[in-house]
Amino acid sequence: MNGKGDSAPKTAMERLYANNRNSSDKNVEYDKINDEMSLFYQDFRNTPVCWGDAELISTIVLAGGTPSETELDAVRSEDAKEGCPN
Repeated sequence: MNGKGDSAPKTAMERLYANNRNSSDKNVEYDKINDEMSLFYQDFRNTPVCWGDAELISTIVLAGGTPSETELDAVRSEDAKEGCPN
């Protein structure tokens, strides 16, 4: 608990979102998200990242957030290990 009733982020994606929360709350057009996701997946290192996580990362980036390589590596590793939901 963080003292506000919220539990601490458990997954890499939860931590990335928590660190960039203000950036991801902005409205971004679908076409821009789609284009950003295409760019995201052009980097072969992002291949194991699940679609939903890539969508949130792309939204964060478009809204001005800057996920660190450490955060991205953690998401890549976690998604590769656990797989994506159907």
